[in-house]
Amino acid sequence: MMTHTLNLHWSEELIQFLEKETGLSFSTLTVQKLAGDASSRLYWRISAIRPSHSKKNWVLLETEPFLEPKDQFPYINIQTHLLQYQVHVPHIYAVAPSLGVLLVEDFGDNSLEKVTQKLSPKQYGKYYFLALD
Repeated sequence: MMTHTLNLHWSEELIQFLEKETGLSFSTLTVQKLAGDASSRLYWRISAIRPSHSKKNWVLLETEPFLEPKDQFPYINIQTHLLQYQVHVPHIYAVAPSLGVLLVEDFGDNSLEKVTQKLSPKQYGKYYFLALD
């Protein structure tokens, strides 16, 4: 079931991290590389069909290993700051600083940019307001 054609080094430690955090065997997970942002981070969609036949997705954010405390990592700093202003950001399920990975909520493929791309400024302004409200 795996579709791993990755650059990510699948160490035993990383596999154990994913199994622990998802509650599923690594052999039942599929991995898909996602388009990145302007940073050096890489993103992978981790998917599983659970025993209840419901599909569950996570995003694995890959970066350079970082040191504790976790709150010094820029992604976590920005996420914490935005949460203080009640901006809906992906929930962080788990962090493994020594591996340089975070397991976060998957918001899907529809970015705000994609949704508003063909709208007039007046129309897309509504979406930006909703995203921040």
